[in-house]
Amino acid sequence: MNIILVGIGSYGDIYPLLGIGTALKKKGHSVTLLASGYFEKTVKQAGIGFFSIGSAEVYITMIGKTGDPDMRKAACDYLYLRPMKPVYDYCASHYTRGDTMVVCNISSLGARLAHEKLGMPMVSVNLAPMMFISAYDPPLFSIKPYPRWVPRWIYRLAFTAGLAVFDRDICPQFNKFRKEIGLPPQRQVLRWMMSPQKIIGLFPEWFAAPRPDWPTQAELTGFPLFEEGDTRDNGLPDDLEEFLANGDAPIIVTPGTTNFKYAAFFKKTIEATARLGVRAVFVSRYKDQMPADLRSNIRFYEYLPFSRVLHRASVLIHHGGIGTMAEAFRAGIPQLIAPWGIDQFDNGNRVKSLGLGDIISSKSGTVKLLTEKLANLLYNPEIRKRCGEVAGKIKSSHPLEDICRIIEKVGKDNN
Repeated sequence: MNIILVGIGSYGDIYPLLGIGTALKKKGHSVTLLASGYFEKTVKQAGIGFFSIGSAEVYITMIGKTGDPDMRKAACDYLYLRPMKPVYDYCASHYTRGDTMVVCNISSLGARLAHEKLGMPMVSVNLAPMMFISAYDPPLFSIKPYPRWVPRWIYRLAFTAGLAVFDRDICPQFNKFRKEIGLPPQRQVLRWMMSPQKIIGLFPEWFAAPRPDWPTQAELTGFPLFEEGDTRDNGLPDDLEEFLANGDAPIIVTPGTTNFKYAAFFKKTIEATARLGVRAVFVSRYKDQMPADLRSNIRFYEYLPFSRVLHRASVLIHHGGIGTMAEAFRAGIPQLIAPWGIDQFDNGNRVKSLGLGDIISSKSGTVKLLTEKLANLLYNPEIRKRCGEVAGKIKSSHPLEDICRIIEKVGKDNN
């Protein structure tokens, strides 16, 4: 089968699709990933076919707006509107009935249009539980959980209003294109865009249990763990190997691949490690986040393969991206989440509620509070026990096999 993958977003959106694509290719399928040109090298290193649906410059511009007041409109443009026509055109020109299907993240309007117009079989993949937008398990956008007394109808009303804001930004250009390809207007885009055939939740049920108001076509698997290091065989840097071998397991700190505004939090973390007398390894694509002069107990790298280093760490401090979180689950280490937006607050609160870590504000969290939370994660035996139990669950699961099975069934049943 020819399988078109559509990845719109950051590395956190691309890596799961590369894991899925690699597994599908091993099963004999032809796989091509549509993504920003920024990811071309990464995709080709994984041995997956690549087609650009946007320039690297556009991606870099989008990342530069992280945390800005106009980020919502910029995100709508980058995630939904810009890729819409090139994705649809590619699907339309490569669709062969009986032998082609599309697998995409949930923001791909072009793939959903190809399904509606052409009948192309479609599977949506959802990385984060909050994107199912449940009134029974309302997504969190702050450090603190919501009061238990809030009735569900309040959440439903709030979600309707919130989705309407995005629909207002998207619908004019979206419906103009629908008219061009002979489709009637659609007013509730974000509710419509997921596949009506199958949605795969790329997380396990122990992380987020299904709710009564989730789409009925949703099915959970597990985390499809994949990272750039999976396509390389060069191991860890020699100086890091020496650092790891000559002292206690360090804390690892990372802001994710899209956050270049973590400098103040990095400074607080360095001070917290000094107070605790522990070592730390910082990982960021943005070197200017780090002070020029580092203490002897600190190391910095622009990239490290987490699958090869986290099991040698004591705690992971990170932004709350679900891929990074899953790597920490697999390594069996506690996490301290310092979120800045999107799904990260919700993910972080889930980690805390599961007894696998804690959450702190990346902006207002003090050095004192950071030190206290970090000390608890380092020395609390119950948290470390829970982390070990979850690592066992991760290692005994086979999510990529389950994902491939679901995709193949949708393709077979609808082609």
